Amino acid sequence: ALDPDIPRDRQKIFFRWKGGQARQILSWSLNGKKIGTENPAAWTPVRGRFVLKLERICGVRCTQVIAEAPFEVR
Repeated sequence: ALDPDIPRDRQKIFFRWKGGQARQILSWSLNGKKIGTENPAAWTPVRGRFVLKLERICGVRCTQVIAEAPFEVR
């Protein structure tokens, strides 16, 4: 849940993966929109329902979903 007493730009969620092979390129997406390849990836939450996916980039137009998780921000 968003906290009205904390400035919005100070509210962050960090997505982090563990493991994986050293040569893999992994990418985060939220509701189908790429949010980065950093580990961890920072996101400023907004209200709504989301599906977070961790994808392995296997080519120019090829990705493979490794994990996904639905969640809601209130």
